[in-house]
Amino acid sequence: MTVRHWRDGDFFLPIGMEGKRQKLQDFFSNQKLSRFEKATTWLMESDGKIAWVMGYRMDERFKITAKTTHFLKVMFHKGGMM
Repeated sequence: MTVRHWRDGDFFLPIGMEGKRQKLQDFFSNQKLSRFEKATTWLMESDGKIAWVMGYRMDERFKITAKTTHFLKVMFHKGGMM
């Protein structure tokens, strides 16, 4: 797992979009984030895939289901991580 800021070309599959791919730039615009908010939003990445736009939305591929056998609990508080 890696925590980083977004890069041009990043995309994910937001939960609730039925597995449809969305560029982070478009997601941020839909969320009406300012330039500062975009620049300071953290992402959690696993094997090159964005698992979580921290504070906003998980990726469909990383959601917990009845078939999930292992998971990592991460707590995020805007302004810092715990």
